[in-house]
Order: sequence, then C-alpha cells, then structure tokens
Amino acid sequence: MSYNIIIFLVYLCGGLARGTALNNLNVVLIQMYSHVAAKFTVTSQIIALLSISVLCGSILGTFSATPIILKFGRKNSILYMALISLLSSVTSMIPVHYVYLGVNKIVTGFSTSIIMTAIPMLFSEFVAPNLRGVFGSFMNLFICVGVLISSVIQLLIAPHDKLFYISFIPGTVSCVLLIVLLFWVKESNTQKHATPLNENKIKIQWWALEMLF
Repeated sequence: MSYNIIIFLVYLCGGLARGTALNNLNVVLIQMYSHVAAKFTVTSQIIALLSISVLCGSILGTFSATPIILKFGRKNSILYMALISLLSSVTSMIPVHYVYLGVNKIVTGFSTSIIMTAIPMLFSEFVAPNLRGVFGSFMNLFICVGVLISSVIQLLIAPHDKLFYISFIPGTVSCVLLIVLLFWVKESNTQKHATPLNENKIKIQWWALEMLF
C-alpha cells in the first residue's frame, strides 16, 4: 500500500472523528438524550452549555497541543488522543445525565483538537511539496463530511429517542480505524532526532493557557 494512501486514510479518520465530535451535541440529540437519561428539562441554558462543551475542550486542546506533542512525540500523541477520544465516544453512548455527557464532550473536543494539530505535523515531512496543500484541504473536507454524516444519522433516528447512541458510532469507528492505521505510520525524522527539551522549557508553553484563568 502506498504511504500516501495511508496518510490519506489517517486524514480521513481524523477528520471524521473531529467532524462528528463537533456535531454530536445539537438540539435534536440533547432532546433525545433528555428522554432516556436522568430526566431533565431541556432549557436554553442547558442547550447552550452542552453545545459549547466540545468547543471549550477544543480550546484547551489547542493550547495543550504543543507541550503534549513535545512530551510524547507526534505519532504517540495521535495514538493517545485517539484512545481517549474512543473512550469518550463509547461512554457517551451510556445515558446518565447531561452533566456527564457534557464532560465527555469536553474530553472529546480536547482529544480531537490535538489529533488535528498533530496529524499535519507528523506527515509534513513525508508528503511531497506539491501535495501538501491537497492534504491540507482534505482535512477541512473530512471534518465537513463528519458533520454531514452525523447530521444525516440524527435526522434518521430523531423519532426514536432510545437510538441516540447511534449518533456516536461514526466517531467511535473513526477512532478505532485511526488507531489501527497508526501501526503502519512512521514517526517523523524530526521527532526521532529531536533534542530532549528541558522540562522548564516545556512549561513555558502553558503560559497562554494559564492566562485564561
């Protein structure tokens, strides 16, 4: 199998995981969830809190991506975050409470944000210069496809509250495939020969995150 095909599939799985994560807490799904989890009234405040939970996780992931990638490497960072995202997607299928669902989506947003940061960094050395822009556009395309798939599924299952968990299956499958594909992925040469960083230098990367608090 051509390495470009593997790269394409990694971009595909990463984009689908990200896209489904972004669209898995819209009003339709929240209303379905409210009927099967611990009973709660769907108010505008709850909808707003749940809708922004994945975005809050994404912001945290964006600020955390650099120190995590420096600490664990590009390939390992994708692997660890894919495992975390997989766990979050699976546990989101269990109807418990809207707070539980919101926390899960924060974790999903955090992990998929780091995945989307690490994938271009990992493959930048392996993709021919004339194809880098193509793969970059693929990422946006696959995120949109993930959102579309999630929307279509929610449209089909909307009349059946107990089937809400199906909405999380595409993201779960994407994470599983991403983890499997990583067995054929090479770590970047830059990462292999990188000089170990002093822990104090890594901590400097957190200054922007600390400013939020």
